[in-house]
Amino acid sequence: MATIFTWSIDQMSTIQEPQPNYVAEVCWSIMGVDGMYTAIVSSRYVLPNTESTFVPYEELTEETVINWIQNALGVEGVNSAKAQVQGYIDKQINPPTVVPLDTPLPWVQE
Repeated sequence: MATIFTWSIDQMSTIQEPQPNYVAEVCWSIMGVDGMYTAIVSSRYVLPNTESTFVPYEELTEETVINWIQNALGVEGVNSAKAQVQGYIDKQINPPTVVPLDTPLPWVQE
């Protein structure tokens, strides 16, 4: 089954300059679901202080802000985020085998 990825915006912080409620920082996450396996990666992005891209806060949509994040990350960053989520899912599907080692007790001198 193929992993389905979903981006979301978890929180936004604003400042009052250069415009009222100017979005300064965005906390985002990407979730992957592959059947019964789920993984999520979260991060934050500090937006550049560029008045030319200002959108009034009340007019913002989650889709607009996700586009900001994805454009800022670029193709490589988006693929890296997806790969990180996929790696977590793959480890759930095929957990790594851990082989315990017989380690001498630290208080016993040989």
